[in-house]
Amino acid sequence: MMNALLVSLLSVSCVSNPHAARLEVYRERLDQIVFDFNAFFKENKAPEFQTSDVEFDAVVLGDDGKDYYYFDFAGDNGYLLLSGDAKALRFCPFGDSKEIRVAQKLSFDGDDIFTDGVKASFLTPKDCAIEVRDPGAIGGQFSDPVEYNGLSSYIASKYSFASFSAVESGKLPGMSTGVNSWGYGQYAESVYVKNENGTSWSEGNCGVVSMANCFNYLSRYSGLSGLTNADAFTTINPMFELSVYASAISQGYTPKASPIQIHSLYAAVRSNAIQAGYTVGGMNDPMTEYAFEETAADFGYVGSFTAYNSPTVSQIQGEINAGRPVQLRVGNDACYGDHGLIVTGYALQEATKNIGGLIAVFDIFWVSVFDGWSNSERWYDMTSLSNVGAIYSRADAQTIATLSVTAL
Repeated sequence: MMNALLVSLLSVSCVSNPHAARLEVYRERLDQIVFDFNAFFKENKAPEFQTSDVEFDAVVLGDDGKDYYYFDFAGDNGYLLLSGDAKALRFCPFGDSKEIRVAQKLSFDGDDIFTDGVKASFLTPKDCAIEVRDPGAIGGQFSDPVEYNGLSSYIASKYSFASFSAVESGKLPGMSTGVNSWGYGQYAESVYVKNENGTSWSEGNCGVVSMANCFNYLSRYSGLSGLTNADAFTTINPMFELSVYASAISQGYTPKASPIQIHSLYAAVRSNAIQAGYTVGGMNDPMTEYAFEETAADFGYVGSFTAYNSPTVSQIQGEINAGRPVQLRVGNDACYGDHGLIVTGYALQEATKNIGGLIAVFDIFWVSVFDGWSNSERWYDMTSLSNVGAIYSRADAQTIATLSVTAL
């Protein structure tokens, strides 16, 4: 039997102004909508809407030609974005967006709302998911890497409130659609290691490894013939790296071997990283940019590194589809801590849940990664680009850098 809300929406289709009429239907039902959502949020131990009072609402034009309906709850109490066919596409019980209230034109591209052509900063799942991350909530309880063939069981365990299914996926051209196992690893490429409590740890080389894995992919599949073979090795003698050696020793590291063999592409990135100031303890964006672009130049190409603090789903999809690996940088992640990884593909999954007559649409955006901890790809849930809510957030920050290598 068709629910009352959907019947009400369909019944206004023949009036003179169906857009305003549908908006009014939602206005009249907001108290009940909020009540039903809060019952669902409470069951899932998520933050609840604090009011159903609205300080602003508007019809939003979708890129698909359809109309969407935006409600900004009074004060710093979040928003709802609803479709004309009774779907709740975006919902967040906290935050505010003054820029949306003063825009001349509002549009929706399926991921984000745009104000006069500019993406609204508040209306991204990232702001909702990250702002109130609780390490003790569900997202913080899943601290193991997600193995490539273990994705289904991970979803069933972490996101058990709904049944998710694949919507679309993509992989860097040339790579297997299944798991690939040729990624460079941090420990294997480390020249220096530290022993603590009987365990040997790699140096903080995730930035070098992630950049090297970009060239690793390009050497294998891009047709850039000037790049060194991805499986080639180079011999390094740590004793000849006087400044790096001294810095490593002062931080409690010792050479893993002397001499030692590491992959040639990794050695090339490492050499440029050292020129930028790298020793054994991580890299910032200027150092990483220098190492990446200079390595491309060493092989006769032009490299371009650009960091983005607020990436979008479509941006990552576009880079992967175009054959350009993406660096993912995470901060205080439940599994990886502060870490750099290379993105090799993506998968968008969706689930629906009937909440008081509205069909709430949940989405999770996944990226396949070489994480430097394993030679094989793993999965990573980009909770900052999903709308599952703060309770599932796994990191304080999820940013990216785009990487391009082209001929001179």
